[in-house]
This record gives sequence, structure tokens and C-alpha cells, in this order.
Amino acid sequence: MAEAMQRLQRGDSVMEPKAFEDLKACLLAGQEPSMLVEQLSDNYHGYAQMANLLCEWHCFLGDDRRAVDREVRGYLKSMIIKHFGLEQIDLQQISNPRWLEQMIQDPEWRDLIYELSEQFPSSLLISFAMERISQQVGLEAEKAGAESASSKLKIFNSVLKETLADMTNGKEVMPEDLEALKSLICHSEHTFVYVVALFRQLAMKHKGEFQEECLLRLSEEIRVEIAKRGKGRQAEAFCNAITGAVEYPEVAMAIGSMTSTKKTNPSDISKLYNIYTAEIEKVQALTKDENSAMSPETLMALREGIQQCEIVSVGILLWVGGKLVEESFYLPGGGHVRLAKPYQQMMEHCVLIYPAQREILLEMLQKIWDVSLQLGGNGNQEEKVLAGDIAIDNMLFLFELGSVLRAMRSLARWAPVMTPEQQHRTVTEILSCSLPPFSSQFVSTFLGLLQKMPSLDALQLSAESKSLMKDFQTYLEGSKGKHDIDEDLQGIVKEISSTSWS
Repeated sequence: MAEAMQRLQRGDSVMEPKAFEDLKACLLAGQEPSMLVEQLSDNYHGYAQMANLLCEWHCFLGDDRRAVDREVRGYLKSMIIKHFGLEQIDLQQISNPRWLEQMIQDPEWRDLIYELSEQFPSSLLISFAMERISQQVGLEAEKAGAESASSKLKIFNSVLKETLADMTNGKEVMPEDLEALKSLICHSEHTFVYVVALFRQLAMKHKGEFQEECLLRLSEEIRVEIAKRGKGRQAEAFCNAITGAVEYPEVAMAIGSMTSTKKTNPSDISKLYNIYTAEIEKVQALTKDENSAMSPETLMALREGIQQCEIVSVGILLWVGGKLVEESFYLPGGGHVRLAKPYQQMMEHCVLIYPAQREILLEMLQKIWDVSLQLGGNGNQEEKVLAGDIAIDNMLFLFELGSVLRAMRSLARWAPVMTPEQQHRTVTEILSCSLPPFSSQFVSTFLGLLQKMPSLDALQLSAESKSLMKDFQTYLEGSKGKHDIDEDLQGIVKEISSTSWS
């Protein structure tokens, strides 16, 4: 009660947001109503009302109302910025004030909040206000400065997403926009690290596409920018770490020396040549005789070579892939019976140790699948199944390693010409490795795979597949409305629901 009385004794206390609560507290504590009314009257100055009256006089005398309003707002904004202090704001006591909601809805007062967020990024009130802006009207990324954007992920992502969309869609990006983006990304270490890691993942996703070229160019631009700010060494260390270059310090040092100086030199060129030549010779030595290459001793040597150096692993993976995309490999006497299993073990070992090589395997498996179709077209149906099994089994292995959506999309493209046994194995493996709740992307992609199958009869081949499909059917029925399923997938949903999986 003492605190409430103290607040009511201040000038213009009747205009404070908590005036009614303070009056109520004092009355409940036994204060005389007449005394409280007299106190509020005595300390009332009415500055706000006088300001409004002066504005009305200006308008009455012929001044433009909008000009008067801008003058008053400008003065108030300057006073707020001048006297705003973190220690004066208690967010817990404010509790989502109505005046803040009114400020958020007004574009000019929103600009003031953006400006304050630049000067007071740690303010709880301003952080709360920025969050409310994002929820109600959407963050205006172009108005939020570097300090605010770099410390608030929603704003930062909004700016980054908009600029990336323009650049990767082929739209012209003005130099000043690119400079602003680089300045934003390099404003702090954590935004730089975040963007470099993000660009790397996106570039891998769009490998071989126009977007990859744009992302790589942007990555180089921001690395140059961060170096200009005196943080080149830290940036290079981080980039080397996420690309795996730290595992090969001599290679990284030689390449880094040439890229930083933009000049080649005989020493670094010779060093790189010797390193790569030695690794290539190692791969050739391991794979020169495929008959001896699969002995236990050579298998062990291959595994050690894969673990010691990623370059060796790439060489072995490409060598195995080269064998598996030859039609003759699957024909009688071609080596399938003797070498298919060891080759598959080598591929799995490579991508298990080096995740970046999964991209190579994805492309390779599509080529193997194409070979299986060619074999079928030539009348070699048994050999077609053999090649198809290798492609499917390895794609399911990538699914288990985390390439969930990409693996399912590839399998969906293959589903129309799979044998019933292959369809059964594919769906059973996917469902046995996955547990609900499923994401909307998973549900849509899996339904797309089922839709491409000529029928669902293959899923009735075993008790395991029927049980898994029954569980998936139950999940779909219990999650209606949760997943945004496209209209063209509704047919397969109805078919799953109407099928007896008992």
C-alpha cells in the first residue's frame, strides 16, 4: 500500500497505467476516498491535455494538422530516445500494456521501436515489443538495423531469406543491397558462423544447380568481408573445420596460401601435386586387380585407406561405382555373385565415415537403377532385379543415415517398375525405421511413394508389412487436419483407410 500511495503522489499520477490498481489498493487498505480524490486533483498538471490544446490552436490558426502531428511526434520520439533507460523499465510490472499495442499498430511508432532496438538490444521491453511486432504485423526487415537483426533471429532470417530468394531466382541484385547483406552477416561472429554453415548445407542440397553457384559466390563474398574486419584467421579456421580441411593441414595450408594472395607459387603447387599423386597411386594399388581386391587382407587395406584419407575414400567409391554401372557386371560370369556384397560394404563404409560423399552415392545409385532398366529392356529380367536390388538397398541405407526425404523421393521415382518384392521391402524398411509423430513432409513424401506403386497388394505379402501399414493407417486417422496433404494425394489416403491390414 505504501508503494501505491507513493505513486499516487507523483505529478499527473492519474494518467499512469496502474493508477486504477493503485487507487483500489489504497481504498482496500482503508484510505479515505475524499482524501485520495483531493490528492489526485492537487498533483494533476495536465501537460498532455495542454499539448493537445496547443495543437488544436495551431490547426485553428491555419497550420496543417499532419505537419503539427509530425512536429509533436518528432519531439516525443527525441525525448523518449534521450531519456530511455534499461533500469527504468520493469517488464514484469508492465505486463503487455495497451499503449504498446497501439504503438505497434502505428508505422511511425514502430520505427521508434526499431531505433530503440538498435541502441538497447538487451532491453527486455524492446525485445518483447519486437516479438509482438513479428506476431501482429510482421517484422519489416528493411527497417531493422544490423544490431537488431544480428541479435534477433527472426529479423535476421527475414532479411537473409528475402535477399537469397532474389539472388537464387535470377533477379538483379543491386550492389548496395549486396553490401548491406554482407555488413549484416559479418556484424557479429555468430551470424557469420550461422550463415556459412547454412550456405554449405544449401549448396549441398542444390549441387549442380544454379543456386549452388550463387551460394558459393556469396560465401566467398562474406569471407572477404569478414577478413576486411580483421577476423580472417578465425573465419578461415571455422570454414576449414566445417569442410573437414583441418584433417589435411598441409593441403589446407597450400590452398589457403594461394587463395588469400590470389597468386600461385611453385612450392604450394608441388606440395599439392605430390600429396594428390600419392593418394591416387594408393587407390590404384588397392584396386588394380579386382580378383585379389576382395581377399580379407585387401578388404582390410581398403577399409584402412578409407579411414585414413577422404580422397582415397572418394577414389574407392568412384571405382566401385564404375564397376556397378556396367551391364556386364550383372550378366553370368560378370562378377556379381563374387563381388556385389564386398562392393556394397565398401560403399556403405565410405558414406558412413564421410557424410559429404552421400551426394556421390545418390548420383551413383540413380545410374545403377538406369542400368537395371536397360538390362530389363534387353530381356535380362533376372539381371535387372539384381541391379535394382543394389540400388534400392543402398538407397534405404542412405534413408537410415538421415537422407530421409531425398531417399524416399528417389524410391518414389523407381516404384512404378519395382517388382512386388522390391516394393514390399522398400515400404517395410521405411516404416520399420520410422516412428510417429511424423512431419508433414514425411507423410506427403511417403504417400507420394505409395501412390506411384501400381497397387498396394505387395504390402500384403507378410505379417510385418501389414502390421506396419495398419499402424500407419491408425496414425493417419488420428492426425486428421494436422498435416496439409495435397489434393492429389487424397486418393491414396482413402485407399489406405479402406484397405484391411489385419
